[in-house]
Amino acid sequence: MKLKYYFAVAVIATSALVAAVILGWVEGNVSTLATVSVPLFLIGAAAAWFLDALDRRLSELSKTAHAMAAPANAQAAGLARTDDSVTVIARSLDSVQQRMSELQTRFEQQRAIAEHAPDAMWVLHVESGCIADVNQSFVDLCGLPREQIIGVTPRVFGPRLQDDGTPSTNFLRGLIEHALAGERVIANCTLLTSSGERMPCEVRAAKLPSLPGRTLVGGTLIDISDRLQAERAVSDRLAFEALISKLSTEMINYNSMQIDEGIDRALAQIGQLMQADRCYVFTYDDSDRLLAISHEWSAPGVLSFREHGSSASPADFPWTQSLLQRGEIVNVAHMSDLPPQAEKERNAWALAQVRSVVMVPLRPRPSVPGLVGFEWIRHERAWPPELVFLLTVFGEMISNLLARQVVERELARQRETLERSIGELTRSNSELQRFAYAASHDLQEPLRAISGFSELLARRYKGRLDATADEYLDFVRDAAGRMRGMITNLLDYSRIDASPRPFSVCDLNEVMSLALANLHASIEELEARIDCERLPQVLGDPSQLLQLLQNLISNAIKFHSEAPPHVRIESRQHGGEWRISVRDNGIGLREEDSERIFEVFKRLHSADRYPGSGIGLSVCKRIIERHRGRIWAQPNEAGGGATLWFTLPVMSAAV
Repeated sequence: MKLKYYFAVAVIATSALVAAVILGWVEGNVSTLATVSVPLFLIGAAAAWFLDALDRRLSELSKTAHAMAAPANAQAAGLARTDDSVTVIARSLDSVQQRMSELQTRFEQQRAIAEHAPDAMWVLHVESGCIADVNQSFVDLCGLPREQIIGVTPRVFGPRLQDDGTPSTNFLRGLIEHALAGERVIANCTLLTSSGERMPCEVRAAKLPSLPGRTLVGGTLIDISDRLQAERAVSDRLAFEALISKLSTEMINYNSMQIDEGIDRALAQIGQLMQADRCYVFTYDDSDRLLAISHEWSAPGVLSFREHGSSASPADFPWTQSLLQRGEIVNVAHMSDLPPQAEKERNAWALAQVRSVVMVPLRPRPSVPGLVGFEWIRHERAWPPELVFLLTVFGEMISNLLARQVVERELARQRETLERSIGELTRSNSELQRFAYAASHDLQEPLRAISGFSELLARRYKGRLDATADEYLDFVRDAAGRMRGMITNLLDYSRIDASPRPFSVCDLNEVMSLALANLHASIEELEARIDCERLPQVLGDPSQLLQLLQNLISNAIKFHSEAPPHVRIESRQHGGEWRISVRDNGIGLREEDSERIFEVFKRLHSADRYPGSGIGLSVCKRIIERHRGRIWAQPNEAGGGATLWFTLPVMSAAV
């Protein structure tokens, strides 16, 4: 009980006792005072105890009320703090959402990059062993829709065995094991496309970041067909060069009895290296009207030429013969590449089931004596230019062997004849020497005598005899001059291919300037006008090109009409050749004479009106043919005159 309640009881009891005394209730009566004081004290004590109990109860109620109010206050404070946290969380969620959007954008960008990457990309789910994702390049490479690729085991895209004999299942298992071990795997494999074609590829694989239970391996797949083809081409070239070098060394040591066997063996070795189905050598007969098989090799199971005929007519292959006769190579990788003018070849090769052809002309004699041919029947083969060049070398080797064989056989025959005739030859040696002197000197002397004496007679007696004698003298002088010119021109014609000079770079502008300088007198005499455009540089014999231009311009001036001669020289590049034209305003020519004028000694006009030997254009044609060109003439459509065209190959940049 608290002190304040005792104090209150004491005050109340004292006050009651004082009041009783004042009222006189206890005056002079001690027992009465005690009787009154004791109840008053008890009543006060009970009141004090009641008040104390009431006070304690009220204190407990107050504490309970405070206790009950504290959580509400705390909740209110918590709610205030929650509002702040919600704001922070909302801001964090916005940041996370923005980051997720950025990540999504970056993912889509990377996905787009991978989708349009040139290399085929793939992702494999290891647990299921199926493809989880691919890009568009993978779809294009396989040739299947994406839905037929994803969820399928990679084994369906490979053959049962790889090219090295390894089962595709083992190859794939090893690839995944090495990738899961953290290795960066690079290997070659073979893929089967939707069309069943075997495609060599390079596969790269690595382990990708993965979730538990979802292990991923990804990588790329690259078609290496072109790379392997390039490597194979280099390997073929090196092997071919080594074989050509080996055959060249062997052929040097062949005697005439070994040549046929050596050529057959060489055809077999080259045919096997080239994976050809048939190799052969055809030669022309003396009339160039028949091609006869001289040597041949055929792969097992391939019908040889000798089994269905050992000869062919060049007329059945006009396009091929036109190329070979010009010394060009026939290289047809696909029959669809044949030009329209090769219709006969297309039909003949289709009948023989030939899919690819390479033909190399043998060395000219001056015309092409034959060819070396290679045919592919079971598959197509594109033969690159650098290897075609090696085939040309092989063709020259065969040409040398055949020529040497002919020479050695002829020498053997002549040796026998000479051995029998050596005595007679010894006796007639002096006569042969005299005959050689007569052929080189004495037989030319009559022409010089005729020419000299006719000139002497003309100087001394012209005008002193009758007109008929003067006319006869003129005939003799003219005939001697023409004969001398014909002999000179024939010598020029025969020297074109007799001792040819090596080709060099020629500036036709300089050659033209020299030709015009040589013709200066004729140009001045006839008041000719020469217009010449800028001419190209070509590869050729400078002296022969000078003779060519000089002959053409001289003809254009000589065969003039009543108007002063006007000659125009132009050049245009057409494909791999230069086309150069010499156009005049002269008397022209008929269309049917456009080929005859290039024949030896063919003249369209009398020598009295237009002097000359009739061999100038023949010389021009021989020069152009030696330079691998063409020459032709045609009448002008307007303005009269004629135009002579000739072509020269464009000089390669490597020269």
